[in-house]
Amino acid sequence: MTIINRYESCRVLGVKESASEKVIKKAYRRLALKWHPDKNPGNPDAEMRFKEIQQAYDYLTNDDIPLNQNTEYQDSNEFYSAMQDHPFQSLREMVVKYYEARGWFNIKPGKS
Repeated sequence: MTIINRYESCRVLGVKESASEKVIKKAYRRLALKWHPDKNPGNPDAEMRFKEIQQAYDYLTNDDIPLNQNTEYQDSNEFYSAMQDHPFQSLREMVVKYYEARGWFNIKPGKS
């Protein structure tokens, strides 16, 4: 698993997003001790869990990443430009196409 944001990192360590560095460090040490591969020989799940815990701790203690940054969508222009190419650019357009496909908008205005 690749940690991509603060929410996932906090979930892995079992702390709140508003947790202090001291709480994060304590949770990391507790989980690292529990899941360390030397304490769980022959358990591949423990090794994977340990790496996930270490990655989450590294993410949360990295001073280069702002606390509110979600690295999943670093370039919001790229995300929005991809959405502009979507066939339904607005909710109204989507609803109209939905009902037109079912023949519900074939009624001409002014006719009963």
